[in-house]
Amino acid sequence: MELKALLESNKEIVVIDVLGSKERKSIPGAFWMPGAGDGQFYGAEKSRFAAALDKITEGDKNRPLVFLCWNSECWLSYNASLHAIEAGYKDIIWYRGGTEAWTGANLDWKRPERINW
Repeated sequence: MELKALLESNKEIVVIDVLGSKERKSIPGAFWMPGAGDGQFYGAEKSRFAAALDKITEGDKNRPLVFLCWNSECWLSYNASLHAIEAGYKDIIWYRGGTEAWTGANLDWKRPERINW
């Protein structure tokens, strides 16, 4: 699987799962930011989102970010990718397959660290 190989080759990559739910299992090492893929972001949401990314990346806007949600029909990760670009991040990957593709490849799941933003 391409994402697994990428994560193994570059330990600087930050994975952010944006699917909203009560509980979530995701790609090992992922951060979970439920609601971060909302298409209706305004000033307050943009500021909170940017501050959360700043904390996760230690202020490095060149650090690669991978956004994902459930599957290729889930646009939340696409929206979050656009929000990150707007916040000034340069290296954004939209993982369209999401956790459905990860599961289909029979890869491990972990409970992600939830980021309340």
